[in-house]
Amino acid sequence: VAQIGAGLWMGAASDRLGRRPILLVSLAGSAVGMLGSAQAPTFRALLGWRFLLGAFSGTSATANAYIADITAPSERPKLMSWIGVIASLCFMFGPGVGAGLSELASFQPEIPL
Repeated sequence: VAQIGAGLWMGAASDRLGRRPILLVSLAGSAVGMLGSAQAPTFRALLGWRFLLGAFSGTSATANAYIADITAPSERPKLMSWIGVIASLCFMFGPGVGAGLSELASFQPEIPL
């Protein structure tokens, strides 16, 4: 739900403020949301962090607009398709990488944060 709204406000904000600042704020907010999700002590806290993460996840619309701004019309379709390809690769290989990293964590002592 928050991700749908994020695409709307980030698109309008990137038109007013510029693409780069919105991309940086979005990525920083996503990083904070991921760290908060990892450390959430309760299910409600996890839902709150995930909502925050969704609120800052409008990077794809802003990245597409940035590519449209900086590329020639002949290059635009190729570069925009790369965004889809990279996202698909992340969905394909991300769970396996996460599972492999979780196996490494089982050998480490617990580090209190």
